[in-house]
Amino acid sequence: MLPFRVEEGPWPDGSKVAQDLYESLTTSDTAELIFGGPVGHQTRAGHHYLQIGDYPNELRLTRVDVSSVKRVDAYTSRADSSLYKFNLVSPISPGEQGYFRMRWRVFGAYPLWRWKRISGGARMDLRISDVRESRYASVDRSLRDRILEIEEVNVFLMASPKLQLVAHSPEFRYLRILEPGAWTTYLKGAHRFGGGRGLLVYYWRYPSKQPTNGGAVRRVNMNNPYRVFLDFNRAASATWWVQIVRVMGGVALALIALKGLDASRPWEWDFSSLSWKSILAILGVPSVLAGVSLVEKMRTAVADRFLRPRGLFRRLERKILKSG
Repeated sequence: MLPFRVEEGPWPDGSKVAQDLYESLTTSDTAELIFGGPVGHQTRAGHHYLQIGDYPNELRLTRVDVSSVKRVDAYTSRADSSLYKFNLVSPISPGEQGYFRMRWRVFGAYPLWRWKRISGGARMDLRISDVRESRYASVDRSLRDRILEIEEVNVFLMASPKLQLVAHSPEFRYLRILEPGAWTTYLKGAHRFGGGRGLLVYYWRYPSKQPTNGGAVRRVNMNNPYRVFLDFNRAASATWWVQIVRVMGGVALALIALKGLDASRPWEWDFSSLSWKSILAILGVPSVLAGVSLVEKMRTAVADRFLRPRGLFRRLERKILKSG
């Protein structure tokens, strides 16, 4: 189960719903970026194994059969999550530790990611093994027996530096800047770093510390869910409407001054030639700027709404691009 709506559509490698990232994991440079340290590689009996840092056990990589990825029809009406089934090319045997990695295309992220209206900020509310939101849905209750305990959780969020953190829970393990160039091969065009500006990486890990004196770690389960919450504001020296008023006022006054100033007698002003038409023309440029800013603010207001019309337009767009 995924905490967002998946957008189905062809990927550059031919996958129809999700990408299998097996090949990226077998590359040393990319694997070390993913796991954050040295990674050893071995191939035995046709299987690829990873030895990650000081992790005591090897991980056997396995491929995902991307042709088997199918959406569960009972969840097609849910706007806040997606449920899919898929097969592994080499199933993981009981007691064996394996690893696979997939990439999904996000269409709607509400309520995981919520844009604030007008202000441009956002809130993230990630919940793992938290069944409180599903107690009224019979389909969700039927899945509880399949919720496994999780021994270790690693959560990463890449966010724009324009978002200023106001509150968060729990504490980060670390916060850093993402190196855009280093991740180009791994991303395979899945994301473009606009203007080369580095995104901020927020990282959480559970358990945050290893137990001492042989103590046991309490695993993440329905009785011990794991939650991450963040509240962002848009970092700005002034609110958006104040900036628009400043731009409009500055441009208008400058042009009006130039219109009424007599170069031969700079100490005198003549506004007799000004008309309503000229004043409206002077205000035209800042009005366009105000309209652009308004459209940008409206984008966050509709980001989590009108999913069905947006999905229809996306399907039409894909058909037109494919036919062209």
